[in-house]
Amino acid sequence: MTHLTQYDRDMIRLGLDPFAWAYVECMLWSSTDGQDEPLDREHWAGDLSDEALATVRDDCRLFCEQAEDRLETEEDRLEFQRREERAGHDFWLSRARLGAGFCGSWGRTMGNLLTDVAQEFAEQDPYVGDDGRIHLQ
Repeated sequence: MTHLTQYDRDMIRLGLDPFAWAYVECMLWSSTDGQDEPLDREHWAGDLSDEALATVRDDCRLFCEQAEDRLETEEDRLEFQRREERAGHDFWLSRARLGAGFCGSWGRTMGNLLTDVAQEFAEQDPYVGDDGRIHLQ
């Protein structure tokens, strides 16, 4: 029998796959609140509003579809799938234009292609609303 960790149960409860979970973790780690503190200091994925969660799920799914469609070889598509958690992290960094993202460890050609796909998505700014939930603008 397989025992699920709390991490697995949280992902399932929120409807996030490992790619989207890594995306949210990176978003919270790299974004700050009104006091310039990282959002992940006081918040986690479960604090995202329902609307923000739906946006994350949709954007991550769409990014993966577009990326896999543009990757030229089956080997590249398999590599992308194998490194889905790293890819989720790099999608946020590239989309937010925060640095290395896909240009770090993906190789020049694949990294540039994935960065181009990520930057077709509008930047988002997570913030803590009056309800204490994380929203996206």
